[in-house]
Amino acid sequence: MQSRHEHLMVMEKIKGCVVDSGGGDPFSTQVWALGFVDSLPRKRGAPRLPPMESPHMDKIILLFLLETFFYILVNLPRLKERLKRTKSILKEKQTFPQLYMYSTDDKVIPFKSIEMFMEEQKKMGRNVISFNFGSSSHIGHYWNFRNRYSSMLGDFLKQCFGTEWHI
Repeated sequence: MQSRHEHLMVMEKIKGCVVDSGGGDPFSTQVWALGFVDSLPRKRGAPRLPPMESPHMDKIILLFLLETFFYILVNLPRLKERLKRTKSILKEKQTFPQLYMYSTDDKVIPFKSIEMFMEEQKKMGRNVISFNFGSSSHIGHYWNFRNRYSSMLGDFLKQCFGTEWHI
């Protein structure tokens, strides 16, 4: 019970939440696997295994292995219970504004999933602000639209803290 009380105290201190290329189902093992594979470095000169028959077969196998790994991981009793508690706290006690920055062209997190999640948040009376960067890749908004991204973030921080922020 003390842990729950501590979580609620922390939630009261949060002034705002910025979600970049996220939202939707936060506990989707498929999204976790896709995000992990998408974030793997693509360095030139890095040692590589010989290519398989199909150029995409190695990615398919890696996705399958990671999704299976994450599925097993989130279903471990202690972690499953912890995730359940976290999800319940997030559902019941959020008074801070939320900024969602996402894109239609994101290949990792489906934009429809993010939009549905934002609608759920709005139905619960939460202050939701969003911006769809359209052609930006997963987590590429800042690099592709630096001025717009900085402006959105600065405006949001001003709303949360009541003071001017320059990013």
